[in-house]
Amino acid sequence: MTFLLIPYTRLTLKTYLSAPEAERRLALRVRPRSWLQVRSFWAKKDLAHDFVGKVEDGRFNINRIIYYRNSFLPIIIGQFHEDLGDTRIEITMRLHYLVLAFLAVWLIIFFSFIGGGLSENSVPISLFVGFIVLFLAIVLISFNYEANKARRMLEELWTAD
Repeated sequence: MTFLLIPYTRLTLKTYLSAPEAERRLALRVRPRSWLQVRSFWAKKDLAHDFVGKVEDGRFNINRIIYYRNSFLPIIIGQFHEDLGDTRIEITMRLHYLVLAFLAVWLIIFFSFIGGGLSENSVPISLFVGFIVLFLAIVLISFNYEANKARRMLEELWTAD
């Protein structure tokens, strides 16, 4: 489920693995965050890890390791729950709070400039609507592209034998 204006997805995955085993499998694919993240096209790719973040005590807070820029890369937060012989994994994917704050400030500035132009009829309404649609499309497409990739990787991780 993605909300119309704010990229945000909640999903539940089920696996036949026990919660500790599902957590262990994820922990093997996650490297700890470091203060300096080098994301370069030329950087040596880390083939042992798909994610960066933290996995502990039945919870995780991770994001995919990418070697390109995407400010709309989802933060993936989840929790493992034992459920009658299998494990239910509750996952939330959202934007980083700093990205949300930047987008909010940017939109407020945009609305203040365009709003003044609309009230004076100097800016066509179609330009205003077109820009908002383009803006939302870029944000949602970028977020959903990465969220779907991460979801597929997690599904493969917990279904592979």
